[in-house]
Amino acid sequence: KLYSPQWSLDSQRIYVRRDYGAYRQIYAVGSKTGELSQITNAPLNIESYALSPDGTQLAWIGQDAQATRMIRVSSNDGYNVRDLAILPGVPKDMALSE
Repeated sequence: KLYSPQWSLDSQRIYVRRDYGAYRQIYAVGSKTGELSQITNAPLNIESYALSPDGTQLAWIGQDAQATRMIRVSSNDGYNVRDLAILPGVPKDMALSE
């Protein structure tokens, strides 16, 4: 299951969200080869993503199993990930189970 395709600036890849296992992640598909490579790999459901105007960076919003949402950015190949914002889904004093 693939969703939300976006072309890379150089047209060499198409970025997509993919349902695979318990989480939805971002993948890149080679536009000439069809080769699928995983870009994100954190235990998150990626809700949306966008490429920067120059195509060098990727930003996404993800949610973990405790409903914490985060906005992350990385290079367009998924390296150098950093959090821009973390929004807790539940109060800190609420007991949660895995």
